[in-house]
Amino acid sequence: MYKISRRNYYVCLLFTVGLLVGAKRELLKTLIKFDLICITNMDTTTVDPLNQTEEAFDPEIQAFFHDCSKKLDTHHDRYERLVKLSRDITIESKRVIFLLHRVQDEASKVKLTAEAEAKLQFVVNSFWNRLAKELVGQDPHHYLRAYSPGIL
Repeated sequence: MYKISRRNYYVCLLFTVGLLVGAKRELLKTLIKFDLICITNMDTTTVDPLNQTEEAFDPEIQAFFHDCSKKLDTHHDRYERLVKLSRDITIESKRVIFLLHRVQDEASKVKLTAEAEAKLQFVVNSFWNRLAKELVGQDPHHYLRAYSPGIL
């Protein structure tokens, strides 16, 4: 049982929205369900989230939170894809560096340098292009920490 005033509800809602950015999906769904229950009972009343049915919720608010949930899921999925691409770029870049460490004489230098250039071109053409396509139409500042240059 929860006793929620209108002011406390808004404070909790702002705090919850702040948490949702980094929350896991299951926690997100739980918080959204609790928020829907609180919104339907905004005046100072006793709220029992376990006894409320989904039909008691306002459909507009349900749709709003469902839309927010979809946007957050899309954002997190894209972020995870970018992290994976960044890891792949880093791994391939390390392989190129290790390849260049094997240079011993002038003959191996020419051969290994050509092979390293081909591998770097593959990294740029495959991984970096896919990463760039993921970021098309997105705010790149939201995903700056998801990827690293890897080639440096």
